[in-house]
Amino acid sequence: MSHRRTASGISNLSLFHNASGTVYVEGGDSLTSTEIKTGKYNVRSYDILFWELVFSLFRPDRKYHFKALGSKTTLSSIMSGIEEGTIRRTVVCADRDFDHINGRKSKSSEVLYTHGYSWENDVWSANVVESIFLMLCPVASGQLDVGPLIRRSLEILEASLYWPVVADFLCALMDATVIPRDSLACVIHDSVKLPQLDRVLLRSRVRAARSRRPKGCKLKGVQKPNVSRDCCGHLFGHLCYLVLIYYLRTSECSISLNKDVANALAIKSFSERLEDTPDLLDHYRAQFAGVTI
Repeated sequence: MSHRRTASGISNLSLFHNASGTVYVEGGDSLTSTEIKTGKYNVRSYDILFWELVFSLFRPDRKYHFKALGSKTTLSSIMSGIEEGTIRRTVVCADRDFDHINGRKSKSSEVLYTHGYSWENDVWSANVVESIFLMLCPVASGQLDVGPLIRRSLEILEASLYWPVVADFLCALMDATVIPRDSLACVIHDSVKLPQLDRVLLRSRVRAARSRRPKGCKLKGVQKPNVSRDCCGHLFGHLCYLVLIYYLRTSECSISLNKDVANALAIKSFSERLEDTPDLLDHYRAQFAGVTI
């Protein structure tokens, strides 16, 4: 029997890699329970890249073995084993999503969450977009003050997303969504223009959500929604990427940038700027304060 099939096998897996512990994350191809039981996992994903950098900042003296298992659903059995104490020397790292308002957030100190909806929300920001732009197009820095332009572009998009995000918050209590998760249908993108949001689509989805909302359905004991923190991560990261490539294309550099490369650069920039973002720094300090391995 494979050592990966049982709770004790999972607990001892880090020993085979001479590591302090095994870290399971989301990302990569979605795997079935059968595939996971037979030991299959994704070697690389953005989630691994993100969490490897975070661990290197807060646990620089430890070695961990990272495995990506696809969606959060595939991590649930390992989370349960950690909470029950049957799985040891193991950490699960997951996107927060709306788990903090629908009661699904694990209380185990060995289950870590992003500060925002997902890693994209923690990584992407106007400052990161500007940082990547100046990295790829340094000659433009003396001719174009791109920072204010980037911030204004994202402020306009965030303003359009505020009520859809609020509605998404409320829908989380009903296991429903307003912002499409399976596509980026709400984004209108022309390669020669800044991205826009399909307000007609979003308003229709907000109205539909309002009609399904039970009477008395209110958010209690949680922070007021913030678009950059609480918007669906894939959408927020995609909008930041589109703003970035717009200014790269319209600058003297006229650079094209693959989204995969942009995400990798954004994660790197995030790790370098973490000290300058107190809310994120405090969040991850608190998360790692309870980790025992």
